[in-house]
Amino acid sequence: MKENWLKIFLKGLCVGGTMLVPGVSGGSMAMILGIYDKLITSVSSFFACKKRNALFLLLFALGGGAGMLLFANPLLYLLQRYPLVLRWFFIGAVAGSTPMMLKKAQIHSVSWRLPVFPLHYFPFCQQQTPPERKIPARCF
Repeated sequence: MKENWLKIFLKGLCVGGTMLVPGVSGGSMAMILGIYDKLITSVSSFFACKKRNALFLLLFALGGGAGMLLFANPLLYLLQRYPLVLRWFFIGAVAGSTPMMLKKAQIHSVSWRLPVFPLHYFPFCQQQTPPERKIPARCF
């Protein structure tokens, strides 16, 4: 099976950009993009096929690093300008991926307490960033 190395790099780019966002897991994004299982397999059985796994992990890591560098300033700008909108966007992205993750984890029943727990945090999402708090315009 021939793998598309550019696709692996781009998925690493997305996961790297996602890891910059507070509260959003890079592992969740890897699962959404369908690369999580391959990452786990490449790390856990690294010595079974060293060259292939090393190349896969290197390309993914390069993409992740590039994603962090590429998306740091745009995300900082968006967090400064539109904090509430961006928070709700990421809450929706994480909540929207929950059914897919439950299916992947083969969870067939969920306690009623699970949906109640996130509701505890919704009042904090309504708060605006205070105007006197200044975030530097550039990270690097």
